[in-house]
Amino acid sequence: MSMKQSIAFPVLLLLLLGVTSSATMRFAPLQREQILNVRIDPTHVLRSIKGVRIRFAPGQPTGRHLHPVPTVGVVTEGTFVFQAQGEQSKLLGKGDAFYEPAGVPILMFNNRSATSPAEIEAFYLQEDPSSPIVKMLSAP
Repeated sequence: MSMKQSIAFPVLLLLLLGVTSSATMRFAPLQREQILNVRIDPTHVLRSIKGVRIRFAPGQPTGRHLHPVPTVGVVTEGTFVFQAQGEQSKLLGKGDAFYEPAGVPILMFNNRSATSPAEIEAFYLQEDPSSPIVKMLSAP
């Protein structure tokens, strides 16, 4: 056996043992915690999902708006004050999921912090992928 082969064999053996040991490791079952459960209008036909990351400057509001399509998302950074028309305002923090029904005005979705940025990831459940995903509304 050459010197290269005698060095390569133990290295190869260690790599194979490492792969084998991680492949045979036992893990506890995945834990699933429900964070959102909403009913979508049964007449809605889902043909496309558009996902976006939205970054808010410190203290930045969204302004009054609505979505022509159902919208779901999660806060990935910071804290928001969220209020849909007809609902009480609520705080959403990192990891919290939200739902914005199609056609319902969103009165506020504001970065609560005056000093730190915040971020959400939103998913628009579209019938037509070319349709607009947001409509800004004038102040009441």
